[in-house]
Amino acid sequence: FTTPIRMATHARLDREKDTEQFNAVGKKLGQEFDDLYIGLVDPAKGNAGFYPGIFELIQAIPGDVKVGALTNAAVAYAEAVLSANNVRDRFASVHGADDVAAAKPAPDGLLQCCSELGVAPEHAIYVGDSPSDGAAARAAGCMSLSVTWGANPAETLAANSDGMVSTVRQLRSLLCPD
Repeated sequence: FTTPIRMATHARLDREKDTEQFNAVGKKLGQEFDDLYIGLVDPAKGNAGFYPGIFELIQAIPGDVKVGALTNAAVAYAEAVLSANNVRDRFASVHGADDVAAAKPAPDGLLQCCSELGVAPEHAIYVGDSPSDGAAARAAGCMSLSVTWGANPAETLAANSDGMVSTVRQLRSLLCPD
């Protein structure tokens, strides 16, 4: 879900009964949350770091391989985290739920990334850590690789995943074979 939808839902508003209030409150709370969340990105405090080994993995991806990022967070958060970790220049396409037609699990964001990268969806691999990542990849026609070190256990990822990895080393061996 996008941040406005999450916030309006947590405020116990009913989308069906009062769509106007749901959308207005969701937009306001969502913006406040996103501003705070993005403002917390501070590499000096270590609160925007990658999982161990991810920076090295990104650096190991061959230069001729096109890389993009899609998150259900705000695009500004993705930009801040990538910049804080000194890898923003490696990503030719970066999007968030707030700047695509429909958030994951809809395929819109992945299709937009593929288009910007000049890569046919069937030639793209989307790596994610949630069921909505796998569902979006399937809907877009991309291959889906799920990582099990995120917030979701492997059993919830399996249904929409073409493959699963439990370590960065495994992921690197698939994305950067020698």
